Amino acid sequence: MRKIVVVLVFVMIFLTACNLLTGKAVVDPNDSCSAMEGAARDQCYSEKQQCDKIENPMVKDGCVSENAIATGELAACESIQDIKSKGYCQQQIALQQDDWKICHDNIEDPYWKDNCYYQIALKNLDGPLCSDVYDIPQQLDCYKKIAIATHNPDYCERLSYTEADKCFFTIAIDSQNLEWCSKLASDLNKDQCVYKIAKETNNKALCQQLSTKIIKPKCEEFFQ
Repeated sequence: MRKIVVVLVFVMIFLTACNLLTGKAVVDPNDSCSAMEGAARDQCYSEKQQCDKIENPMVKDGCVSENAIATGELAACESIQDIKSKGYCQQQIALQQDDWKICHDNIEDPYWKDNCYYQIALKNLDGPLCSDVYDIPQQLDCYKKIAIATHNPDYCERLSYTEADKCFFTIAIDSQNLEWCSKLASDLNKDQCVYKIAKETNNKALCQQLSTKIIKPKCEEFFQ
């Protein structure tokens, strides 16, 4: 028995030496991926979700991220080396769990941290959470979308002059609330807002509230 063990050890050493000399990877008869080389080998292991055997760092990170998201295991994202890939992994799990605390406590990459807050804010129509989005254009877009979705014009006031007008106009028309037409900056835009509500509600009396010479005749003509 001892002789057999010695022979097997010798054979293994010999095969390893041969592989080192030829530069070829050791082929495991129980591992079909081991016969491949380079990118093909990594892709094979990725498809089998055997991430620890992948050599290319980017492919390995992608494999780990995919597995972590599929299982919902936040801790698994920690082994990802690239900070952006890690941030994406953590953001996806934060969305799965609907937990903004993951955005705050775990994500280091600024882009994915902002996207994490943004997506969870929109999902829950949580206006105050928009303030945690650092990127200003994305933060304002967050406020605008929640304002329109909830018919809450308070968030429109945080927008730029032009965007605020669009926001007030959309809410006024969607809710058919004349109060928000009065928030518009110009008399022309105010009248256009009232005119549109008059048509949609079939309310001829609203034409009398119009002051601009362009819009008021159009309104009266519409109801003739």
